[in-house]
Amino acid sequence: MYDVTSDNRKEKANHQGAWLDPIVTNGLSHESSHVIVKAGLDFEVETRPIYLENGNKVDNYFATVRKDTEQALAVVGSRYVPVQNKDMFRFFDGLAESGELRYETAGALQDGKKIWLLANMPETLTVNVNGKHDEIEEKILLSSSHDGSMSLSALLTPVRVVCMNTLLMAIRNAEHVIRAKHTENAIARIEDQIEFLGLAKKQYTEIGNLFQHFADSKITDEHVGQFVELVLPSDIKKSNYASPSTRLANIRGKVLEIYNTDNTIDRGTIWGVYNAVTGYTDNYKAFTSEDKKLSSILYGSQAQLKKDAQIVATAIASNSMPETITPAIRSDVYKTGETLLKQRVYIA
Repeated sequence: MYDVTSDNRKEKANHQGAWLDPIVTNGLSHESSHVIVKAGLDFEVETRPIYLENGNKVDNYFATVRKDTEQALAVVGSRYVPVQNKDMFRFFDGLAESGELRYETAGALQDGKKIWLLANMPETLTVNVNGKHDEIEEKILLSSSHDGSMSLSALLTPVRVVCMNTLLMAIRNAEHVIRAKHTENAIARIEDQIEFLGLAKKQYTEIGNLFQHFADSKITDEHVGQFVELVLPSDIKKSNYASPSTRLANIRGKVLEIYNTDNTIDRGTIWGVYNAVTGYTDNYKAFTSEDKKLSSILYGSQAQLKKDAQIVATAIASNSMPETITPAIRSDVYKTGETLLKQRVYIA
């Protein structure tokens, strides 16, 4: 990740939610070219032929190479056409110029293999819980890769203001992700900005309804432990499913500690235990580097953990907590949660 808000990059990267720090754009937050330069993304990628040591050319495969560093990023097929960073950002330009979006921050992961841009929408969601107002910023994450690992995509990324948790949405719900394949007309497929904005606003209304449903759903202390067990299950291949490994027990214990001690958690609600899980992934889980942390939070195991927490929360908020937890029961809970999310039964 490129930290463009301070020269002291290590210090900035070490605090909570460092990747959410806004870029200093000097009033030019609507100009993608300015944001690209500030974020260190003003590089281009091209495909080049691959040759063996004997000089023979490899057919139907090419290397993607950063032109500024001459670094090879990946091997791709013959149909792959790089989507340049300037083209990826251009999708937002019209909306940014009209004030519907504001560029917040951007960066690269894994030496430029993955790139991302975070934009802020002017509206916020409010979750009413225990007599308080929990504000959620509405953001959109646009990301792509130069190694063929992911398509150009836009993901709704709500951010809980009080703790800067990113409440990523279930990626299985296809309407929450807008994708285009890496072909020559990839950008053309998502140029309809007005339709995209309308879809994003509609989905954020649905997300607000879901979060409010979580806040209105009560949970006992005993069931909080079962919720965490459903989200963080033991290895079903082991003979004793009820006995977690020491590492898993420690993670569960940390989530429960966050739930019981963090003053940003609304205890006694599904919303509270859901945020204890997302709080663990964003603010407590240890990583060896900021790059690995952000990769995991946005695209890896921690993104999956948040997705699982949303599925379980949806199921438990609409049904009772099962008396016992077994692999079969956990599977049923997940099927229920995924079905409810697809049907949007939580919408008022």
